[in-house]
Amino acid sequence: MSTDFTVLQANKSDVNKLVELENKSWVPELQASRETILKRLELGHIMLCVPNSEGNKFIGKICFAYSNFSPRDFNSFPKKFIHFANPIFTFFRNAAFIYDLDIDPEYRGGGKLASFLIKEAIRKAKKIGCKYVVGDGRCPSYNGSRREKIKKSLDFRKEIDTYLKEVKFPAQNDFLLDPILAFYHRITGCNFLWIIPDFIPEDKASGGIRVILYKEI
Repeated sequence: MSTDFTVLQANKSDVNKLVELENKSWVPELQASRETILKRLELGHIMLCVPNSEGNKFIGKICFAYSNFSPRDFNSFPKKFIHFANPIFTFFRNAAFIYDLDIDPEYRGGGKLASFLIKEAIRKAKKIGCKYVVGDGRCPSYNGSRREKIKKSLDFRKEIDTYLKEVKFPAQNDFLLDPILAFYHRITGCNFLWIIPDFIPEDKASGGIRVILYKEI
């Protein structure tokens, strides 16, 4: 485990730092509001954060909630981000739904901090007995993202569109054409499970699409 970063679990007293990082990390339409963040904390969501060396701000965070999951049960899986990020409470909880990974733009590059946070989330989920970690993978190369400096991939978009029209599921290498999905796979060895259109329409770069990925831990 890396010792380059300190990780702590945020609480309500950290809301200003959480909001500041949220606003730095996302375009306005994808930002969670202060009220949403507070509500998630009240519901027991886990927000693992890395502070800067001075301790006066967060430079990275990963957020998740515990829920029930089976890779063979698409029907019961949330079809909208709002439901994925706010799963219905269940006493049987075998998975961590990771719905947010933020890195301060000043600290991006190389993926070291993001990798550290992902591994910390997996470690915590495993410690409480989870069998799976599940993520809603963004795929900004579908339309391209000038803000993220990610070019549109015609090959990636073709594979996704073919699936949406003909239900021909892409091969693993096709998913790896997207740099965000490729990063998640490189760090975790995750499986690409489902493609859900209109999951989060506000994410224009991804065409509103999410690629659901999971790892058995």
